[in-house]
Amino acid sequence: NADNAWVWQDEKLVWLSESEVTSRRPDLINNLTTYGEHLVGPFRAMGEVQYYKPGKYDLLFPVEGNYRYRISERVARLERMPLFRTNDPVPLKKVEETEWIIGDTLPAIPRISYVINPAPEPFLNETEGGPAFAPDHARVEVELPGDSSFSYLVLYNDDTVLVRKKDFSKAIHVQPGEYHLVMLTRSLKYLSREKIKVRPQGTTLVRFNNPDYRSTNAFIEDYRNRLLAAREKAKREYFLAERIREQVTSPDPKKAYPAGSAIIEGRIIDRSGGEPMAGVSVTISGYEGGVVSDKQGRFRLPGVKPGRYYLVVSMIGYSSQGIDVEVREAGYLNVPVEMNAGKYSLDEVVVVAYGIQRKSSVTSSISTISGNEISGRVAGVAVSAARANTRVVIRGVSSGSGSNEALYVVNGIIMDNIPDESVMAGAQVEIIKNAGAVALYGARAANGVIVITTAGFQPKAMRDQFRDYASWQPDLFTDKRGQVSYAITYPDNLTGWETYVVGMDRKRRFTKAHNATRSFKPVVAQLFAPSFMIEGDSSVFTGKLVNYTDAEKNAGWKFSSGQTAIAGNTVLASNTSQVRDNPVAANITDTITAVWSLDLAGGYSDGETKKIPVFRKGTMETVGKFWVIDHDTTISFQPVKGAGEVYLFAVNNTLDLVLKELDQLKDYPWFCLEQTTSKLRGLVLERQIRARLGHPFKHERMITYLTDKLQSAQSYDGGWAWWKGGDSDPAITHYIMRSLVELPVDALMQTNIRSGILYLQHELERTSAPGKKLDILHTMSEVKHQMDYRPYLDQIVFDSLSVYQQWQYTRVLQNIGEPVGKFLSQLVSIRQEDMFGSIHWGTDNYSWHSNAMAATVLAFRVLSAAGGHEAELKAIVGYFLSRRTKGRWGNTVESAAVTSAILPFILKGQSGFTDKARLLINGTNIVDSFPATLRLNADDEITISRTGGGLLFLTASQDTFNVNPQPVRDKFEINTWFEVAGRRTSFLSAGTNAIMKITVDVKKDAEYVQFEIPIPAGCTYASKPQLDPRVHIEYLKDKQVFFMASVPTGKYDFEIRLEPRYTGVYNLNPAKSYLMYFPVFYGQTGVKSVPIEK
Repeated sequence: NADNAWVWQDEKLVWLSESEVTSRRPDLINNLTTYGEHLVGPFRAMGEVQYYKPGKYDLLFPVEGNYRYRISERVARLERMPLFRTNDPVPLKKVEETEWIIGDTLPAIPRISYVINPAPEPFLNETEGGPAFAPDHARVEVELPGDSSFSYLVLYNDDTVLVRKKDFSKAIHVQPGEYHLVMLTRSLKYLSREKIKVRPQGTTLVRFNNPDYRSTNAFIEDYRNRLLAAREKAKREYFLAERIREQVTSPDPKKAYPAGSAIIEGRIIDRSGGEPMAGVSVTISGYEGGVVSDKQGRFRLPGVKPGRYYLVVSMIGYSSQGIDVEVREAGYLNVPVEMNAGKYSLDEVVVVAYGIQRKSSVTSSISTISGNEISGRVAGVAVSAARANTRVVIRGVSSGSGSNEALYVVNGIIMDNIPDESVMAGAQVEIIKNAGAVALYGARAANGVIVITTAGFQPKAMRDQFRDYASWQPDLFTDKRGQVSYAITYPDNLTGWETYVVGMDRKRRFTKAHNATRSFKPVVAQLFAPSFMIEGDSSVFTGKLVNYTDAEKNAGWKFSSGQTAIAGNTVLASNTSQVRDNPVAANITDTITAVWSLDLAGGYSDGETKKIPVFRKGTMETVGKFWVIDHDTTISFQPVKGAGEVYLFAVNNTLDLVLKELDQLKDYPWFCLEQTTSKLRGLVLERQIRARLGHPFKHERMITYLTDKLQSAQSYDGGWAWWKGGDSDPAITHYIMRSLVELPVDALMQTNIRSGILYLQHELERTSAPGKKLDILHTMSEVKHQMDYRPYLDQIVFDSLSVYQQWQYTRVLQNIGEPVGKFLSQLVSIRQEDMFGSIHWGTDNYSWHSNAMAATVLAFRVLSAAGGHEAELKAIVGYFLSRRTKGRWGNTVESAAVTSAILPFILKGQSGFTDKARLLINGTNIVDSFPATLRLNADDEITISRTGGGLLFLTASQDTFNVNPQPVRDKFEINTWFEVAGRRTSFLSAGTNAIMKITVDVKKDAEYVQFEIPIPAGCTYASKPQLDPRVHIEYLKDKQVFFMASVPTGKYDFEIRLEPRYTGVYNLNPAKSYLMYFPVFYGQTGVKSVPIEK
């Protein structure tokens, strides 16, 4: 198998011809087990060697000396083999004369290439399995061989053919019986298993112990031919129908569906759940017509003219997708689509159906009467009653064909029948007809709308709650009458709200229902304002008055912003609106409360109150010091003059210090998967501390939320990315896996751990770097995975490792139960000690997962597990506490890792952590109760004297605000500007979309970088794409934040698509770029401003 192939490493190239060893080195035959072996080298140990058999396959694998490698497609198996026998001499062959072959060239490293005839896609059409809850259902699960990559799974018998293109390890639901299984690799090799007996109400596991791949399969070839024949028949039938249709119709060539011979098909699934989506609209941009996906999520666009098109895939509640496609003559194109649930934010946008109509077409007839006056007293309304049913018909509306009954809307809810008398008592009734009814309530209202507001339901005169949050109630159960209800309070937005209900009984039968609720007021006052402002901004708040009735209204209006208050009167004609601009300046640094209202005669009023937060211009900077004091002493702190009050925080109990740290960890704003894990670790630790102190713990729901978030974010390969949806990141995966062992483990968590182990096993065989191998072995040993670690450890030379890696090596040995005394003594002897007696290991660097803090945390765990090192452990705690130089550790990883490591040690009740101390501040303030928090207004030096016992942890800090920050360019150089229609501009225009361009020049390679780009307060996002999986984006109302796990040296371009809305002049705080885990390394711009004009 190894004959006639190339093997090379770097520039060393070897050709393996037939029987090379047996023909040229007969003296080595006794040392080789078969005549098909080749002796090659010399190659660099632990380096990668490329094997290439032209036209067949290639394989890249790490090589070591004194091993025999058996090469096959995708697999290199090795076994130890002494090349020369140690006891028997091996005589060298005497060569009398050597013939040298001189040439003018050396063979070049071969170029790996293959001539592949790919199968047309789809090679097979995917089909669905049987129902999961059939009475006698059965399941089939397939355990895949680990050395191949599959494209299709086919399970069939005489009655059924089931085809899968992914999720091969997921159970297949089938009817009991005898089946045959065929697996197809990407290179069209077949792996089959015949006569699989599937029994009812159970799971049949199919395992390939010795996979035998074949190049042909009779059933698949026959099935494929039948599919092709059916497809060709469908094409012929369609073309025939098209020719007949063309003879009797002449469509508009500008809008007609682009007829041709190509076919576009696809399947649409929900990305988060993987379920097929029915009812999704698929259209070709620029043309009329389209299709809707069926219950299996499939769609088909037949007879498409060859060319390039833009498919638009959309569904209510999901983000629309646009897909560029190209089809050829008589071609077939399969387009898989994954839909993301939409994330919509209304903010200040109010959706009212009238807004899309011309004023001339939005006419309505509205009158207000009491419920008992409707019958026989309202002109144009006929009321008839038969037994319990009442029928109302409004004259003067276009009835069309069908029923001419009006639509009833009771407190915003659409109903088919008029409510009973108990509901109508004291109710107010408004009658809308003509185009106004259709504009508000759709085609169902073509015969008019009767809007009923019951006596106990009165809409708010002043609206102040504006949001589009969804309400989710998953655990409702019906009562003995089969009814269920729960209360919900709608926000104040004047818009529509959709309600969806799904129910299931004990027999797993389900039903679903839908309802719509619409807000409506005949005369409204609406306020439009930015969602935030920056100190020094000037903006224009727009107040709008709208009269939807057919009667003229005399209205009084008022506007106030906390700075100014103005009022006036106006006449609102029927079916019209008026707009007033109100200038507002952000001269405060708290919140602007803007109020816009109207009043009509008779006591009717309406209006909106909006609170706009005002952020400070500039950047916040914290200065301060942290002390760990274990003896009587006096210290001093010199405040920054004019910077404001000094914050003092003192703790005499390490548990209080840990709780303070956990509070800061819990409040961290981001939710990347590392920080999600760190917060989860912190909450679990806090729960332990609260239980020890007898205090209640109030964050169980947050633990559940973070656990679900972490579990659902695991990638298909078993790893985790920095942010959900990205590529698996080894450092993040190791951190999460090692953290999972600290959490309560249930069945689902065990599944996550097993999937992670599979990912690590795959990476272990792929990598040859000792450091990466050690990372994997460390993680697998922490999660207590049972395997033989020794062969892998034997490949790693202890003395060649860094200090952090040596602690890893020792920890692996400790976890698998091997002696560690020799290595432990060596590591303890190289500790680093400061003048206060604190000790640590390692060096500071920018790798949060292997720097000095990470090495010392690992050392603490090893020494704790070994026992007998209490003195070293106490000295390490001192080092950890000394690193809290700003009242907290450097990042979320350090906070979670240190607190989880030292908590068991602290809970042992060390006396030095619990003795009471006493503080004297400036000779007057006495503090003897801890934890203690003080705020002092002082520009002069503060003196603090400490007496008493125990350890004291003291923080003194000031938050200073730099109102004129200067650009910083030594680590990152950032530039921002605006473009409109591809050209730079110094101003923006309201209603004209713009692009904010950002360039970042990264001076040195960086990891886990965060870019914060503020946007003008007068703008909103025109779109919120997540395009590149390597870049995670968070859209906040005042800034857009980019996260990148790896940023090599170079220049990077970003852009933010904006929609300017509110005229004025707006400040932009500095755009910043910094290392998330080491924020002292950063770059930024200065403060800028941009005008928005009409």
